[in-house]
Amino acid sequence: MSNRHNMIRAAAAFLILLSALPLTGCDTALRIFIDSYRTLYGAETTAVTDAAGATADAAGETTLTAAETAAETSAVTEEETADEGDPEPAGLIVLDMLTGLYSDKSDGFGDEDVTDYTEIRYICDLLISETNNKFDYYAEEIYFDNPDILFNQYTGDLAVSGIPVTVKRFSGFSYAGQYWDEPDRYTLFIAEDRLFFKSLDGGSDFFRTRDENAERYHVRETIKEQFASAYNTDFSSVKDGLCGEWVCVFEDGYSYLSFEKDGGFTLLDNRNDIPAKVYLGAWYADDSLLAVLCEQIGWAAMPYNDDVTYTLNESGTLVITESESGSSLIPAGEYARR
Repeated sequence: MSNRHNMIRAAAAFLILLSALPLTGCDTALRIFIDSYRTLYGAETTAVTDAAGATADAAGETTLTAAETAAETSAVTEEETADEGDPEPAGLIVLDMLTGLYSDKSDGFGDEDVTDYTEIRYICDLLISETNNKFDYYAEEIYFDNPDILFNQYTGDLAVSGIPVTVKRFSGFSYAGQYWDEPDRYTLFIAEDRLFFKSLDGGSDFFRTRDENAERYHVRETIKEQFASAYNTDFSSVKDGLCGEWVCVFEDGYSYLSFEKDGGFTLLDNRNDIPAKVYLGAWYADDSLLAVLCEQIGWAAMPYNDDVTYTLNESGTLVITESESGSSLIPAGEYARR
């Protein structure tokens, strides 16, 4: 059996094991599925250790579940097809495996059944996660030791070795909007439908389970409807010259703006040592005035509106001028196209 077949078989069995893990007993569960994966990777006949620590019989034969058998059969079929010369489909990059919607049962609310809804977004160069339930909400900035790995193709060995990350948490109404505590270090394990954050600092491990039908907290279309009603517009005549992505670099960080043709708006203001300010919403502009309505990640669903004056120089620079109050949402400065 080829090494490639072993890898495919191992990856399929690993994902099945991970998908079946309970949301408790993270240490034991992690040890089991990593040990199992490594065993599968190294031999054709494999013993998969169960949760009680039992091993297969002395002959080393593995008892496969129906799901595992189906996964292996599918993997073999894919290998045979590839061997016949058909091109293999392009795999997902690591970033694709992270962004999206998640839902998990929450801890810490007694006997009440509470669900955490999480959305992970990638905005400019920031991976940011927001979690909310009926009692609480907070955001997490996730930083990779090697950011380039986000754009590498996802492979099964990443599910075993994990990826070192740093997580910074904040909430709009906790600690005056500042970070909760010192940054936390984790090893992030990525599977087909689940993320597992294994603490390296003695903190709590946690899962994120993919659920594309999960509740979404900031719904851009809803904000656009509110904006359209307030400004009497249908976004059919947006300023094409503003559409696209813009960045302004400051001494302590940068600001990023995205103006979409359908009226969608995104602002990221990322400065040193304070939580990133991320706003999602809608925009519209005339020849000199730019107006936005948006909600801020980590600050519940409160609406923010702002209007600033702007000019587009012949050189292609977007110059934002603060409003007279001096408290504009969009930082003033000279923005270049990204």
